[in-house]
Amino acid sequence: MLGLCALAAWALTVSMHRPPLHSADPAEYGEAIFSVIAWGLGWALLIEGPGLFRLIPVPPRHARFDRQQGPTS
Repeated sequence: MLGLCALAAWALTVSMHRPPLHSADPAEYGEAIFSVIAWGLGWALLIEGPGLFRLIPVPPRHARFDRQQGPTS
């Protein structure tokens, strides 16, 4: 998803810095709409971060990598 966002941002930046040769076609509108939606979703995921899966039950044998665990032997 990050690669698609980067590609869409690059394509929009390139298209902004050249004079338009024609009026915008539906593909260009779709690209712009996709970029805005991806930007909004990306910011939402960035802000929420670890809290996204807070309400999902995790099995007790699940290995947690965010806690420091001592040696088991």
